[in-house]
Amino acid sequence: MINRRQFIKTATKLLAGAVAFPEVVFATQVIRGSLTNRIIQAESGWDSMAYREDTQATGLMQIKPNGALAEWNKYRSGKKYSLKDMFNPQRNIEVGKWYLHRILNHYHPHYKLDSHEPNVLASWNIGPPKHAKFFGDAIENFKDLPGQTKEFIKKVTGKNYS
Repeated sequence: MINRRQFIKTATKLLAGAVAFPEVVFATQVIRGSLTNRIIQAESGWDSMAYREDTQATGLMQIKPNGALAEWNKYRSGKKYSLKDMFNPQRNIEVGKWYLHRILNHYHPHYKLDSHEPNVLASWNIGPPKHAKFFGDAIENFKDLPGQTKEFIKKVTGKNYS
């Protein structure tokens, strides 16, 4: 038997997966293939109430108000979200997936970065402009990346590129 807290945490995981990605939920197991799911695991451990005070990173994908959320509100017509909305798993993942798409289709071509997984993750973690300007290719320059970014890439990919 599970307690109320375990039930809520499990239900949040399933809700996030079932609503946003029906292909990733099988019974009570979350399938670890999806990049989005691996980012969620690394960022919040599937805790939809996760909050980092110093950066205001919020929710499952740790959406920052001056990063992905600001861009969402600037470029998306209609749906405008507040930081409080990022505690809602469906909205958080909606913004996070949109921002990943934006990294791949807007920033990486603009900055002439290959869109391999370590580059996408470095851009996600430190921001595409900073990634491109100061570090370039995340595999070639892995040793030069900030420690937190290296750890994030290792955690999501399971690989060490040093």
